[in-house]
Amino acid sequence: MCALKLFNKNYSYQKESNPEFVNENDLVFIVNNLNTHKGDFYIKDIDFSIPKGRILSILGTSGSGKTILLRSIAGLEKIDSGSIYNGRNRFDTLPIEERKLGFVFQNCTLFPHYNVRKNISFPLMVKGNKKEDINIKVNEILEEFSIDKIYSGFKPEQLSQGIKQLVALGKEKIREFELFLMDEPFNYLDKNIHEVMRLFIKKVIEAINKTTIISLNDSMDAMFLSDYIMVIDDGKMLQFGRCLDVYDNPNNPIVLGLISHLGINKLNVTVKNRKINPYDIIVDKKEGNYSLYFRTEEIVIVKKGIKAEIQKRFFYNSKKELCECKTEEGDLIQLLIPIKTEDAFQFIPKKSFLFE
Repeated sequence: MCALKLFNKNYSYQKESNPEFVNENDLVFIVNNLNTHKGDFYIKDIDFSIPKGRILSILGTSGSGKTILLRSIAGLEKIDSGSIYNGRNRFDTLPIEERKLGFVFQNCTLFPHYNVRKNISFPLMVKGNKKEDINIKVNEILEEFSIDKIYSGFKPEQLSQGIKQLVALGKEKIREFELFLMDEPFNYLDKNIHEVMRLFIKKVIEAINKTTIISLNDSMDAMFLSDYIMVIDDGKMLQFGRCLDVYDNPNNPIVLGLISHLGINKLNVTVKNRKINPYDIIVDKKEGNYSLYFRTEEIVIVKKGIKAEIQKRFFYNSKKELCECKTEEGDLIQLLIPIKTEDAFQFIPKKSFLFE
């Protein structure tokens, strides 16, 4: 049998810096051992650092704690313990109004009684800027965000979800801030608008060039938008690191599942005499029972490999089919394979992961 490319080592990360050992130019955003709770739900020991100006995605399922963590960083939820630093400056002890935050909430919080123009201009209005200066800046935002001036007199209830997102982004960009937070920006968008907005938001946050933290539930969004990814589940940080590092080296099945767009497959195996049975794969692991995981799309059809038989076929694109298959051992798996593959075939994963 062809050898599998097998990963069986746990992935760990080292913080890039801490308050005592920050870079000389202080360009680091740091969260140290943050703990908080809301009701009976607890966020536990969140610990990471990223260079200022970079983009971090907090990836997790609904209810994993992403929004509570984001709101805790913003100061909208009380922190039980831990600290946050923006460079050498303690961040979590500042009043919210002094934190220089931009925050686009999941529900695109806009003033319902204000029209689009007034919503965007509000941060400048409260600072007492001159009316003519405000009008110039708002017109620039409308043009930059491709918001048709026909919408400028509309109130939020008259807008589509996509336009609301653009207005909310415009409202935040017009402010002066050092940290930009977004909570589930794509949740209420249909697929076509979702893809357009993802590209647009990427361009906006790169142009803003401020430290940005976004909560997301889709790995494709996270990989597309981010420099770093944190995977969170049940209030615990499972893994943190650069996007490609986390993708290539997930440290447990939950991370692997969340970071895999088309899902993962699991085969029960045993290790004996340094071989994975029944697939005759050499591995440096102690003897015992394990689970072999691999991504749906990361397989290769071969002449000698894991035997499988197609049970159902589903259209994916002009070259690939998403198929429900059964292995010779009776395991049900899903594979993305070339169209017109014969019902009975053999395959090997390009990359697999072995977990106890």
